[in-house]
Amino acid sequence: MKCIFCGSVGKYEQCEKCLFKGCQKCIVSHKDSCILLMKDKFHFCEDHNKHVDKYCFDCFHLTCEKCVVGNHLNHNILPICEAVHNIRGDMQSSIEELELKIDQEQNAIDNGPKKQTEYKLLVKRIDVEERNIQECVTKTKATLLRNMEKLQKTEDDKCTASKDILPSMKQARTNLQSVKDEKNAILFLSRWSNPRSIIEKQGLLQKEREADGKASVIGSDISRQLLDPFIRYNSNNNQDSKIKTDQDLKHKIESVVKWTTQETQEREKERKDHVKALKDKDKIIQRYEVLTKAKDDDKGALESGPSGSKTSKLQQHIFDLQKIMAQNNEQYKKVCMERDDLRNRLSSIAGDKLTKGNPSITDLGDPNRPMKISEKYGELYDNEWTDCMEFTDVIKPHFGTLEHSELEEIIIHHLYRLLLCCYKECRMTSKNQIRTIRKTIAENLFLNTESEKDIVNVPGCKEVLSFRKQNGEEFSQQLISKQKLCGNVMKDWDYCNKSDILMQHLVKTAFFDKCVHLCWFMAIQEPKMFLDQKLLPGDKFDKNEYKEFVKSGDKVGYIVWPALFLHENGPLLYKGVVQAYI
Repeated sequence: MKCIFCGSVGKYEQCEKCLFKGCQKCIVSHKDSCILLMKDKFHFCEDHNKHVDKYCFDCFHLTCEKCVVGNHLNHNILPICEAVHNIRGDMQSSIEELELKIDQEQNAIDNGPKKQTEYKLLVKRIDVEERNIQECVTKTKATLLRNMEKLQKTEDDKCTASKDILPSMKQARTNLQSVKDEKNAILFLSRWSNPRSIIEKQGLLQKEREADGKASVIGSDISRQLLDPFIRYNSNNNQDSKIKTDQDLKHKIESVVKWTTQETQEREKERKDHVKALKDKDKIIQRYEVLTKAKDDDKGALESGPSGSKTSKLQQHIFDLQKIMAQNNEQYKKVCMERDDLRNRLSSIAGDKLTKGNPSITDLGDPNRPMKISEKYGELYDNEWTDCMEFTDVIKPHFGTLEHSELEEIIIHHLYRLLLCCYKECRMTSKNQIRTIRKTIAENLFLNTESEKDIVNVPGCKEVLSFRKQNGEEFSQQLISKQKLCGNVMKDWDYCNKSDILMQHLVKTAFFDKCVHLCWFMAIQEPKMFLDQKLLPGDKFDKNEYKEFVKSGDKVGYIVWPALFLHENGPLLYKGVVQAYI
């Protein structure tokens, strides 16, 4: 018979002391536990008082043949010899796992007092930061209030100007109403007073008020920019569980205050320009009034004088005055148009200088702005990168002696290599594009481009950059379809397990397509977004910029996913991943 305990085939025997049944080998080996079996009777079923021959993995209980059709019906039951074999096979891995968990818990116990000390220090640090923030807010408030007082004074001046011009406008309206029905041409022209100057003067005031309406929007932006540093400051504290120094915060607040002060000064300068223009207009109006008075005097002379030759002279004088007034009106309109054109150009230049190369000011309507790119970058790691782990079956025949985890490590190295290659070649393509375009424009326009600064300021480049960004989707598709990137991705790669077959599979995946798409938009930002490449195996890494992959530690085994920054030496947008070790 087959022994239910060891599975060997042989004659059954029974111990006379404990009534244990088994093969001769099991009878001999059970002698050390015979006394325990006599006492506790583990080899007998408690419910049916029969010898046990099976083991239930649902109840973790020894069973007899009657238990199988009773309390353990439809349970996962195996013969004792098979159950022992299965359990022994997993025992070593369970022991190792328990040892690892024991070490982790012991480390947690050992690190507990240290973390308690750190938390106490953090409480003190929070109080210090609170006082610093309050001080910064107080200073910023004082500066903004001073600026608001200046703006209030400006508004008072505008109200005074409106009050001054209103009687003149009413008088002009009364004059037009009084002469509109006059049929005699001589009387009509002698009584008529040109209202165009007063209308244009009011137009200047209206434009100034419209500019102030836009300034109120700028005021809301100031509030938002003032609050943003505090919001980001608190958000970073909650995320990273530590309090940063207040130097960066003070610097940001000071920059906002400086920007606000500059904006107020520019508004004040614009107000003075408007006042000067109004004064010039007043002088023109005074000239018109002098001419009108002279015309009235001539009219009186015309009505009182009988001489025909004198009348003819007065009519000629009136005609000459009207001609002079018409010329002055044309000249004034031309000056106003030139002024408006210069103002529009100045506004456009100021807007470009404010946004160009400044990553802190972004177009919230741009679907490919840096924050959106960082979100897509994280989705690429979570989705397409994970899907590529299925290629272990592709490389297993070529690395037959390696385990599954080692095959996954090979795939991770190839994915990291492919991502960096896309990023570097996209940056190079972007740089060469602009350099070629600038050089071509400069050569055809015979511009001096001896220095890098001269090349950057070549006219037309701003429009090219804008067009390239608007059409980034189409260009990235061209890079993919025409296979412009990563043709030499395996060249000069010092890695012992590199595989051309695996790389050929990876460049045909959605992972590669999205890499090209994201890297191209990183490369055409102003300034360019930055993928970190400074970490090397064995270096200690900053846990604020990188998180651990599978193993914990403070040193780099290899990089799984590089960290993404807004620009080189700029703020972090997405944490990287490293395989760590202690």
